[in-house]
Amino acid sequence: MGINRFQVLVDALRPLGEIDGSISNEDAVIAIFENYTKNWNENNYQNSNYKKLYYQGINPSVVQKLKSSTIDEDKFKQFVDTASDDQKYSISNYLFEELKLNEEISPEGLSYFCVNLMSELVEEARNKKRRKRKQKIPTKKVRINFPL
Repeated sequence: MGINRFQVLVDALRPLGEIDGSISNEDAVIAIFENYTKNWNENNYQNSNYKKLYYQGINPSVVQKLKSSTIDEDKFKQFVDTASDDQKYSISNYLFEELKLNEEISPEGLSYFCVNLMSELVEEARNKKRRKRKQKIPTKKVRINFPL
């Protein structure tokens, strides 16, 4: 199975949402969505659904809710830029290793990388829905007559 890039992104940015030193998977996903949109309502999903998103990645249903909550990439960039220099280095290194990137991410380009990654994940999930909607072409039935 491939790398769950959404889970890697959530884990990388987890320290930015921590208050008392730890944050649950569900709360880390909520922090990502709240900072990727203008007005995310955390009651859009139950905690178990946030947990499922953490382990399985973004799905078409979430894409609709993200878009209806108005995606705000500048807000997400600012969220990533709140990281200290040491955190940016750690986040960049973690993303480089976990995503098996060809080159390291500079601390200055980290926020752009994270926004682009999140946008890619949203687009991939949106395209999954389109692929599922395509109708299959019915197969032709061929009748074979066997001699008795």
